[in-house]
Amino acid sequence: MLDRPRPEFFDQVFEGNYLIEARQHQVKADFDRGYPCTVLGDNFGNGLSNFFPLFLCKKVIETESSCVVRETPDLFADGVGSGDGQPVPNLTPFARDYVARLGAQPEDLFFHIVALLHAPAYRSENAGALRQDWPRVPLPLTADILRDVPAAVWSYTLGGYQVLKKWLTYREAVLLHRPLTPDEALDFTRHVRRIAALLALHPDLDAHYRRAAGPEE
Repeated sequence: MLDRPRPEFFDQVFEGNYLIEARQHQVKADFDRGYPCTVLGDNFGNGLSNFFPLFLCKKVIETESSCVVRETPDLFADGVGSGDGQPVPNLTPFARDYVARLGAQPEDLFFHIVALLHAPAYRSENAGALRQDWPRVPLPLTADILRDVPAAVWSYTLGGYQVLKKWLTYREAVLLHRPLTPDEALDFTRHVRRIAALLALHPDLDAHYRRAAGPEE
């Protein structure tokens, strides 16, 4: 009763796709949007959620006219698709050119946006704009910044081996005679996130250890 149904949303929820939840006007004082999800979502919090997918799967014809060039160009496409129902990156011409210029992938840009939306400094410095309009994000000038892996994550060892480096060593192009597949690249990204999450737990794990090892009362 509050909003019309959007059956086209169903087409965008499929295995391997991600969506960012956001809304144009943030009612609450503190910005709390930008949730990534992989399932059919509903309104979050106080409602009026919009979901922006990484890939689009719609039987419509792509048109360049859907992108309006402005001072802060849109990154996500509006009503475009491959025309044959196959998933295509959900990018405007501006975003496609940006990704191609850096030699990056649509996934790099998508998760860059997710990361910034959850950065406390970004939320604080852009609080006013986030309450009034769609979230705008700065775009790095190099692919290294867009794909950045924290040094502590890259150096993480398990069983005496540097985990990420070892994973990549077994998948070098000279051995496989091919580059990484999209699924392999996504698998590597998941490993990075798991290690980062584990390292983020270290202070709590240390505190738990100190409580357990402390003198008995």
